[in-house]
Amino acid sequence: MTITSLPFLGFNLLAVVLFLIFPPKHRWIALLISSVAFYWIALSAKPIIVFIFITSLTTWLAAKKMEEIKTALDRDLKAPDLDKAGKKLLKARAQARRKTVLLATLITNVGILVVLKLFNYFTDAFAMLAGIFMGTGDASAARLIMPLGISYYTFATIGYLLDVYWKRYAAETNFARFLLFAIYYPHIMQGPISRYTKLGAELKKPELRLRWNNFVVGMESIVLGCFKKLVIADRAGIFVGSTLKVPGMKGSVYLLALILDAIQIYADFSGYMDIVSGVSKMFDVELEQNFNHPFLAKSVPEFWRRWHMSLGSWFKDYVYYPLTVSKTVKDLNKKAKNMKSPHLKTVVSVIIPVMVTWLLTGLWHGTGSGYVAWGIYYGTLITLSVTFEEDIRNILQKLRVNTECFSYRLFQTIKIFCIFMGGRFLGTPMDLGQRAEIFRSFRNMIETEFLSFGLTATDYLVLFMGVVVLITIAAIEVREDVFTWLNKQNRIFCAIVLYAFMFAVLLLGIYGTHYDTSNFMYQQF
Repeated sequence: MTITSLPFLGFNLLAVVLFLIFPPKHRWIALLISSVAFYWIALSAKPIIVFIFITSLTTWLAAKKMEEIKTALDRDLKAPDLDKAGKKLLKARAQARRKTVLLATLITNVGILVVLKLFNYFTDAFAMLAGIFMGTGDASAARLIMPLGISYYTFATIGYLLDVYWKRYAAETNFARFLLFAIYYPHIMQGPISRYTKLGAELKKPELRLRWNNFVVGMESIVLGCFKKLVIADRAGIFVGSTLKVPGMKGSVYLLALILDAIQIYADFSGYMDIVSGVSKMFDVELEQNFNHPFLAKSVPEFWRRWHMSLGSWFKDYVYYPLTVSKTVKDLNKKAKNMKSPHLKTVVSVIIPVMVTWLLTGLWHGTGSGYVAWGIYYGTLITLSVTFEEDIRNILQKLRVNTECFSYRLFQTIKIFCIFMGGRFLGTPMDLGQRAEIFRSFRNMIETEFLSFGLTATDYLVLFMGVVVLITIAAIEVREDVFTWLNKQNRIFCAIVLYAFMFAVLLLGIYGTHYDTSNFMYQQF
């Protein structure tokens, strides 16, 4: 059940009715019922629902146990006859017990994620090798069906567990409320990867109400998301699917495919976030922002602070920062102090945290060599960006380049877009031969017929106008949220804009089965 389908619309209507039946103080129960029902309906293999319950229950129990150990320690430390050595011993024992609980739970839940993700990869590889070397003639393999949203809910629950372990906040005492945080249906398929301090707090409001303003903004956000997905992303996907992995194309065709692929994934993923944020807002629950016009970034690190923000923030808080304070990195930093080159000092201090973080980010997206290359690509670019940031700034100042003017900002946007296309090229599942063929094709760029790849002249015009709309929205949101801006305008103007987008979705959206555009691209992760 995709979120742009009529069944999803019908499900939401039923969820709203159920939400209204419950009293405001207990509407979180209605959301829990709807979320469990949605997860059950959306699963192609019903028994795998057990995985999300295992992860939620073990995480909740572990956090609760760590909280009990902490409470017991605080009580024991108040004993009047306890000396300094005794207190130190009690703290060490309590910390060891908490760490044991943490590691056991992490091994269980990360193990489930890793095994399920790697199983299909290794069985496919083994079956292929068996077909080649053993002459079986059959390169097929058994495959496991991945639980819906496993990467997203696993990371969200791991973040909660680590926050409790680090004593950032107390453990949740109500399992039903914690399960709602993990399985909340607007964010279960593709995130955002929420923090318990944010989404959990939203879901634990004293009262949840269906407010008119939230309903209006939610509808506007849903319509905008459907426009991005059905009008832009799915239309671009037709061209990309017809060309990017097809041999023998001209260079200009591959170049356009790479451009449209970048546009597709942005419109697809940000469109999804607009839809689910709008659905959640109707329930008086704010989801975390996941996109902030990433192509307006001035550097690669800034781009990743704007793109898939919840994932980047998760890796920063739970991988990058812990690595920067680890003993290995601290020892390297001490050695780097004696180095004469400031650039070498910077590289030594950041290369391990950055490269490990980005290799893990690549593996989160997939297990193929392309994702490893993607992680190395961005890890290297961010390391270089941090190392030479001051030098680049000094060069621009000496050359008297106006970095605040429109032309320079346009240059930055084009630069970031090209870097992103390079990352997409590395991350797209292809073999080396396909990549080499695309590079060789750039020697012959001339292609006069672009209407034979599934798109008409009207489709190209719609794509162009859709991108113009996205640029216009970005220009508005430089100053304020686009929905805030829209709802400040005259009601007639608001109605015209809303109906224009609705008609665009209905009349220009891509529907049918000629190309599989219904699923969202990030669902595979």
